[in-house]
Amino acid sequence: MIQLQTDEKILFEGDASLLKSALSIVQGSAVGTNQRFVFHGDKRGTITLSQADISSAREVKHGLGTKWAVQTQTGETYQFLAANAAALRQVMLTLTGQEASAQAAHKEPELSAVRNWTAWLAAFGPTLAGFIAVLLMLIAGGLPTTWSLLGLIKLWVFKLAVIYTFLRIDYLKLQAQGYNLQKIGVPAPTNIFTYLFRRAKAFGHGKAYAVVWCASFAEQVYSLLSVL
Repeated sequence: MIQLQTDEKILFEGDASLLKSALSIVQGSAVGTNQRFVFHGDKRGTITLSQADISSAREVKHGLGTKWAVQTQTGETYQFLAANAAALRQVMLTLTGQEASAQAAHKEPELSAVRNWTAWLAAFGPTLAGFIAVLLMLIAGGLPTTWSLLGLIKLWVFKLAVIYTFLRIDYLKLQAQGYNLQKIGVPAPTNIFTYLFRRAKAFGHGKAYAVVWCASFAEQVYSLLSVL
């Protein structure tokens, strides 16, 4: 979180990517205000572009979405994209002096307007991960009862990766809907056990999809214990 000035307002906050080339993308996070854009990526450090640093910013097509090509006063070029494309657009328009267009570019949706199909997909993520793992085991030519302990450990690492991926999809889709997740209290799904509970609390939902996730995860734990 950056230290805000008294007249500074956050317009964008969330996951972002820096495109260095078609094959080189630095994943990170960013905060955009009415005065600056700050990107932090582990492989690139922190890039801070103030309003005075930017000579131009233009929106261009990138696959099915868009990216922003930013030119600095010193001739450097940066390309940024984010799941919350509308809020990123608002920042870039603001920093290039297009306040009228920026005000119409993005309005954060009401909490009641959230779409939840990816949350339910994530809720059944452990079960889906189990099905995928079984298919891979059959392709590899064996059932869990024939696997070594090391093989079962590798299998569970794979399952956890798949489970996390489903949660991450939901997290990114919420940003794509236009929500500032840091502001409303939805954390990144680093803790896979609490993410859906925190999501439900932030949006005022019941805990149904979180409870389903727990039952689905417990089912996978039971299946592991049954072959040990």
